[in-house]
Amino acid sequence: MKEDVAFREGVPVNWMRYMGRLMAPVTVETAAREAGEDEDNASDDEATAEEEDDSSMAAEEEVEKVARVPPQGETQADPEALMRARKAFKGHVKELIAKLGEYVDEDDAADQTAVDFIALRTPPAPRAGETKTHGPSPAAQGNLLVRWRNPAWVRVAVESDVETMESTTLIFHCADNKMSQHMMSDDASKRTPGTLEISGVDKVAALSEMYRVWPDWVDMQKLGQGLTTSLWEEGVVQTKAPPEGM
Repeated sequence: MKEDVAFREGVPVNWMRYMGRLMAPVTVETAAREAGEDEDNASDDEATAEEEDDSSMAAEEEVEKVARVPPQGETQADPEALMRARKAFKGHVKELIAKLGEYVDEDDAADQTAVDFIALRTPPAPRAGETKTHGPSPAAQGNLLVRWRNPAWVRVAVESDVETMESTTLIFHCADNKMSQHMMSDDASKRTPGTLEISGVDKVAALSEMYRVWPDWVDMQKLGQGLTTSLWEEGVVQTKAPPEGM
């Protein structure tokens, strides 16, 4: 997207003369004219690609032409020209919005939204006599089974550095959230959920499996003793000894 010139162009010099709520058509005649032009736009969708390109070029030329008109007070702008420039400007904005979809990764957007939600959600409800950790300590035993206490408390995402091309696995959770800050707007942008960072993506497959098979258990060795211990200490996983014979 950074390399797409269309998103880096400035607005026309005179754009404030025909865009904005106060500049919108206010008379019956101008409103009807703009409505008619919008209908023309809808019918033009069936035109050939070549005709659309010609129309787009003409619209840009119209905007540039109006932009060269001196400010009001020196020379009165042609109302018809302003209307055409307004139509061209709106059409160009719609084209850019439609084109923006080509650069949006829906999964990345979902991960970002999920992380924001986890940062603002309520913490896990405590139960009487409950401790933060659940099950045997992975640091003391290497042969355990592990699962999320609740998958909704955790979000796993992968972040890539565009400069170094190195990836980092991020594990966000709400275990340390404060009830008093639930959905509060003050300093919301500064709050982040509990986070564990792992260099590389070696553990992504095992973390993904924990979501897929839950509430079943996963062999702790797939995560590794270090990561399992960190998740256990954060209170987002529980462990148990495997059945005898495993």
